[in-house]
Amino acid sequence: MTDETADFDPRKQWTFGYETFGNDDLPAHLLRVSTHHAHAALNKAESKEPTTWLESAIHAGAAVELLAKYHLAVVNPVLIVDMKTTQNHGLLHVLGERIGKPADPQERRRVKTRGPEDCLNLVSLISGTPLPRNALNVVLDARNSAVHMGLLDKLELQRSLTAMVRVVDALISVANVPRSKYWGSQLALINRISSREQLAKSLTKKLEDARVRAKALVVSDSALVAEDLMQTSETPSLFDVEEYPEGTSYWYSEKCPVCKRAGRVFCSRWVNGPEETLDGVSYVEEMASSELFRCGTCRLELGDREMLELGIGDTRSIGYRQATEDEISSYQEHLEALAYQHQVDLTRQRADWGR
Repeated sequence: MTDETADFDPRKQWTFGYETFGNDDLPAHLLRVSTHHAHAALNKAESKEPTTWLESAIHAGAAVELLAKYHLAVVNPVLIVDMKTTQNHGLLHVLGERIGKPADPQERRRVKTRGPEDCLNLVSLISGTPLPRNALNVVLDARNSAVHMGLLDKLELQRSLTAMVRVVDALISVANVPRSKYWGSQLALINRISSREQLAKSLTKKLEDARVRAKALVVSDSALVAEDLMQTSETPSLFDVEEYPEGTSYWYSEKCPVCKRAGRVFCSRWVNGPEETLDGVSYVEEMASSELFRCGTCRLELGDREMLELGIGDTRSIGYRQATEDEISSYQEHLEALAYQHQVDLTRQRADWGR
């Protein structure tokens, strides 16, 4: 007998891959597949190919929906059924009652289930815990755009994944599922995403406060602003050196994202390894890495991560100068240490091969 003509065990009414199982195993299945989709969403988001971003958004939508259904199935699998549209045979199928002819598997499995919003609302009602419906909408909007129109940009995907993490973390908290169990090897990334969400809230508050202050400003002179934007700490000026934030010793001007006047990006300095010219003189390239942004006009101040979010700051070359004796000797010691470690690694590898 083929699978379609085999007798049907109504107590093993669910099929996945090569297995059939009953309601007792349904919650574990939903949790396992939700975890798969969540991890796939994160992995595919790393791609540079936009068509793969579509898959990431679809996985994210599936992850939150199946996780909400997991919670309902733990309480009672009947709760996943959409009572408004399902037919009697669908309800009987979930209950594990024999319906239809044994040779009609498609009829048996035609079960209408609740949508993700309805599932989340019911989980919230059962648990007595407010759940992030707005975040769910962000996830579903991206999923629907990917599925129905094939449209998605990187920013929309990032927002969708951040929202997915919010919804998932809220649901596993309600269900008492450890974060380490659900996220596994992705936990460090998830913590960064959660931290980024808090960063976004703080950044939004800073920008709003700066906009309020900027409203009181008179119209700026574009010529003066353009001149200010050409200034750096290397430019002769009346700039007070004591104003440098700790760990910085260089600044350059950059347009404030709020008031559009010239603000200052403060940088730490470092040098690349010495390079010897044909005449035997060694030079180093001085570099500056942005650490802090300050606008003296609207008083906006941004840290390095906030600058990154707004596309402010970078690592840039300040220029070349002749290397000092200490820089040359330190670099030579660094190269000798690298060569020594390389020999140690080779010796260890050869010993391993000989075993």
